[in-house]
Amino acid sequence: MTHEQLDLANVKPSETGGPRASNRLDFQKNWTLCHLVARHKEGEDYVVVCDYHDDVVVLIGVPTAAKLHFYQVKTREGSPWTMGRLTSAKKKKKKKVKGPTETTKLADDVVDTSTEDEEEGGSILGKLYNHKLDFLDRLGSLNLVSTCCFKLKLSNGTSSESKHHITFVELDADEQKVAADRVQAEHSLTEQAEFPEATHFIVSDMTPTGHDQSAIGVIATYLEHRYGTSESFPVAAIHRSLFDEIRRRSNREGTWDDLDLLLKQKGVSRSDFEKLLSKVHPRRDAESQWLELSKELESASIPVRRRIRIGNFWHRYRVERIDESNEILQRRRDAVVAVIEQLIMAGIEDVSTVLSEVSAKIPADQSFDSDYTCAMALYEFCNIEDPVVQKTHPQPSEEAP
Repeated sequence: MTHEQLDLANVKPSETGGPRASNRLDFQKNWTLCHLVARHKEGEDYVVVCDYHDDVVVLIGVPTAAKLHFYQVKTREGSPWTMGRLTSAKKKKKKKVKGPTETTKLADDVVDTSTEDEEEGGSILGKLYNHKLDFLDRLGSLNLVSTCCFKLKLSNGTSSESKHHITFVELDADEQKVAADRVQAEHSLTEQAEFPEATHFIVSDMTPTGHDQSAIGVIATYLEHRYGTSESFPVAAIHRSLFDEIRRRSNREGTWDDLDLLLKQKGVSRSDFEKLLSKVHPRRDAESQWLELSKELESASIPVRRRIRIGNFWHRYRVERIDESNEILQRRRDAVVAVIEQLIMAGIEDVSTVLSEVSAKIPADQSFDSDYTCAMALYEFCNIEDPVVQKTHPQPSEEAP
């Protein structure tokens, strides 16, 4: 097999523990979400792969020919990262909460005062460099993202601790040699390790606390950039839906031999993001739709208290329908849309008939009140030309691992 043929499916991950620990890594998911938004804004096709080979892998362009950009995302408080810590192998151990004078020796040039658990395996830079060994010509970049700054020697003699972005080529010759020699020894290479120029050390703008609000702010800024305003959109609901999509893909364990299947199970693409946005209608549009429908419901002699109830469900459903992880709701939505499509094809478009047909064909159950289902039907009836309206939510038994 040539290096040009290698892709994420041909090479199996050296570790699969990431998904099992993913429920604790909300910061990583929010960082992934913000990176996804940034990629989306750039306009190119992309797929962001979650917890496979590394914390995040980004493919830009056609997946079968795309360069692979690997990201390790670390939350760390306390002393800065040094080359000693970045090139020190770790062993699995639980750390107790340390007192102010308790420290752990990690390498000649670093003392650790953190309280986080250590991961078993090679060093941080050694794990990143492994992607070069596996993918070579497909490699786009190696990236270490952290909440903590880097204390590395730079060739221009300036301090690195105030910098938010450092490339490997900015390091002085001695610092580069330390990294190359230690990674060479770690991987038992016959020649000195050669880090690509596109090796980046990045300090995240997000902090270990408050990252939810940071991610919500990024989404609001993007909506303002795209639509001129974010006030008409349920920004928090959009954040939660994207976050849950990233969580679902991160938590899927296993390996896949087919690249398309791998990207479907573990990746979030430009089209996935567009699909979510297409389901979000500005509040002002929803309000105008409801005003029109309310008049029709009154004309159809629907009692005022029921109109109010359906109206409350209408606005609630507008937000809840965004959540693709709510499979029970999405399957209910598919059933409602199928009835609406049949009615429209039959030329039936009056509100009272829509409500009676939906109520007859989709009875209330323990999960859904009958008026909530009617609100679903009215909302989808008004937005049936939305390109996302289609049956795309399989039964649980069809869900891939």
